Amino acid sequence: MKKYIYISFLTFTFAIIVAFLPKQNTKKELSPEEFLSKINKLAKSIIEKDPNIFLIDLREKEEFDKFSLSNAVNIPLKDLLKIDNLDYLEQENKKIVFYSNGTTYSNQAWTIATRLNYKNLYVLKGGLNNWKKTILEPEYPKENADFKEFDLYEFRMGASQYFTGSGEKEKAKRKKKKVIKKRKKKEVEGGC
Repeated sequence: MKKYIYISFLTFTFAIIVAFLPKQNTKKELSPEEFLSKINKLAKSIIEKDPNIFLIDLREKEEFDKFSLSNAVNIPLKDLLKIDNLDYLEQENKKIVFYSNGTTYSNQAWTIATRLNYKNLYVLKGGLNNWKKTILEPEYPKENADFKEFDLYEFRMGASQYFTGSGEKEKAKRKKKKVIKKRKKKEVEGGC
């Protein structure tokens, strides 16, 4: 019986401590326009090799090896707090962007790192799933769209070629295609 009283007392004490903890700074929700603007800025920063951006891919190595963003470091979420990886989080002069396929791992990493007082932490909203939809496979604007939407589409197509290397692949395909000419068979003249 004493054990249950002790556990109840500890639980009650813990609840009071949690109730008086300062409220955690929550992330601001972005409007769709702000969100698309931010994802385009990130794409531009990566393309321009902005030294102030530091990307951490939280997926497992097998997924990272199949596709990742340029210059990203692979630290699976389960390994985030290993001693070897803490230096990556201690870069106060850089914007650290967490990403995975969705936002679950990224939000968890952001929460953990924020609670440990690391600064300049960001999450790629929607993760690589949204990156693929927005940057790698952009939708062609409607015919009555304004010039900004067409410019944005052109930027995203260029970014898509940059991130997938499709421009290089297309050049390689064109070089590999060789025209094979078939020789005409000559009929043998004469006979027995």
